[in-house]
Amino acid sequence: MYHFIINPKSSSGKGIRYWRMVQQELDKREIPYTAAFTRYEKHATEIAKEICSKFTGIKNIIIVGGDGTVNEAINGITNYKEVLLGYIPSGSSNDLARSLKISRNPVKALESILTPIRFQYLDHGRMEFPDSNIAPRKFACSSGIGYDANVCYEVSTSPLKKSLTVLVQANLYILQLRLNSCLQ
Repeated sequence: MYHFIINPKSSSGKGIRYWRMVQQELDKREIPYTAAFTRYEKHATEIAKEICSKFTGIKNIIIVGGDGTVNEAINGITNYKEVLLGYIPSGSSNDLARSLKISRNPVKALESILTPIRFQYLDHGRMEFPDSNIAPRKFACSSGIGYDANVCYEVSTSPLKKSLTVLVQANLYILQLRLNSCLQ
């Protein structure tokens, strides 16, 4: 059984388009699966937790989304020894997929999950916030503070979340830093 966590809004709707292609392939091959769609921030975390608690034995959790959806899902996995994580990238940057050499073609990515030639262990880090009410967070791709964290935040909250937005937000932040330091 394959358990899919789909972010339908990843990369302006690419997630749902890719899911339809994947679903068609699964149905054609009569492969059993469950599918859950994220509806809000950190929903993938909740879905992954539910899959881990509801099903016994090895769980095949497949993410259709971007780096953020993968990040949310790994924060919901409770026992990594019982989870095989697959990834069908449909985000805007797909940095994790690029580093793991996962095809950007959803059908090819699915094929590599269904008939794996190799498995890779996925290292992840864990950030803790002592003396804070913020819960610890795991990350698989990258983590940052300061400048890059601010740019990521601005991009993720921007209604124009596109690759050009990253460049624009980064330049605006640099300009803001320069202005603030000049005014002080």
